[in-house]
Amino acid sequence: MSEVVLEMKNVTKRFPGVIALKEVSIAVEKGEVMAICGENGAGKSTLMKVLSGSYSHKEYEGEIWINGKREEFSCISDAERCGIEMVYQELNMILVASVAENLYVGNLPGNGAFVDWKKLYADTRKILESVDMGHIDPRTPAGMLNSGQLQMLAIMRAVIKKPKIIVLDEPTANLDQEAIARLHDQLAALKRQGCTIVVAEHRLYFLTDLIDRAFYLRSGVLERTFTGEQFRSLPDPEREALGLRTLT
Repeated sequence: MSEVVLEMKNVTKRFPGVIALKEVSIAVEKGEVMAICGENGAGKSTLMKVLSGSYSHKEYEGEIWINGKREEFSCISDAERCGIEMVYQELNMILVASVAENLYVGNLPGNGAFVDWKKLYADTRKILESVDMGHIDPRTPAGMLNSGQLQMLAIMRAVIKKPKIIVLDEPTANLDQEAIARLHDQLAALKRQGCTIVVAEHRLYFLTDLIDRAFYLRSGVLERTFTGEQFRSLPDPEREALGLRTLT
């Protein structure tokens, strides 16, 4: 029996002189991979930021329901308490802090004020090795990494928190094809574990086999909904019309 874990009802977000989202409603089931597609400016990132608590519930109209309960997020931490983790398109790293500290920020192992540095570095090495970044010393300042490595670090920071819902906004923007393949495998593993995945992305080809449903936004309006099979069968010209592009 299907279990709806996320509903966004009649979400409208206004900026001065612009309606970025107009009465958008979506529902997502446990373990689904839901894709949000559309051209730049369609409202994809705005919708993701509403869901993640980046915008307070006072800044938009509409409702968010998690596991059948209406939630009002005043900040990102409110969404995180409901099991929602978001990976933003804009990299959010403390560049002077180590890779390990960035990976486990807010979740450092230890007892009270004392950090278990041995465990932190050991756990970080395992994570880095799992995404073919094992050559990087966990003590390395994050500012020494390139943009693709920072993007993968941000993704893994969300993954290790074992979220119920993970939201990704253009996660492949800074990744090469090998890293994109590793991201696909990470998301496939999360899906098998019952995690719900919401992805706003232009290069959805990397995720096509996992998508259960896709929503097409245009100028802030939800215009079309596709099943996974319908989405996979779209001809290339129609994909391009939806704002999608290939990996290259």
